[in-house]
Amino acid sequence: MDRDVRANIAEWILRRVVGHARASELVGDQLEAHPGQGNLRFWLSIGWLVILFSWRRFVGILAATISGVLLAWIPFAWALTRLWAIELRPAGPPPNGGPYIAASVLLWNAAVFFLIRFGFRSDLTWVSLSWAFLSTFAVCTFWIPNVNLSILIAAIALFLLFVRNPQNRRALLVLVSTIVSGGITMYVLFKIPINPRSLPSNWILAMVLLQLTLTVVAECSAASFLHKLLLAAPSPAQIESSL
Repeated sequence: MDRDVRANIAEWILRRVVGHARASELVGDQLEAHPGQGNLRFWLSIGWLVILFSWRRFVGILAATISGVLLAWIPFAWALTRLWAIELRPAGPPPNGGPYIAASVLLWNAAVFFLIRFGFRSDLTWVSLSWAFLSTFAVCTFWIPNVNLSILIAAIALFLLFVRNPQNRRALLVLVSTIVSGGITMYVLFKIPINPRSLPSNWILAMVLLQLTLTVVAECSAASFLHKLLLAAPSPAQIESSL
């Protein structure tokens, strides 16, 4: 394969995980380091670089798929067993927490992915964790009288706190877009009709896991794109200050 052709292909691949300038620099380094090597050694090096720069994304997707469900369902199960025991319950059957749990799953998916992908110091991580913890509180208490008002007040307070700072506003926009993309994907996938009697139980479980994974992939794809567009790129104020 011609040197220029493979360099262009390698740059295109690396631009999926790093910036344009960084991809060109990495490909140039590989071409200079192994000028007499064959195509196999070159592509193995490119493959290793892709893994090196994207492992956080894959680990984040896997962790978010598993922990998102657990961090949403476990508090709800605890609340039903503990708070039910101390009479903090309405009359009748247990409440339907489906919408609250779905929102909590989406928020914890995003929070876990952001934590692994962008680190604990990221504004996006802090914003998403704040909303995820609020969703957990909502999941555990939404049926208690007058608690919904407290949840609404806390949500308004969080919103006003984050919109004061331009960086946090962009992080909040990324989070909202991420949740919307995940919510739409979850809604469409879980609307697919499945007849439990026509499939073995392990197939049904596999399909549910696939639906949850695709939901997380949709969230993480939107988050990565918007993070690069809104948060990774320097703001106009930063550009002006550097001049």
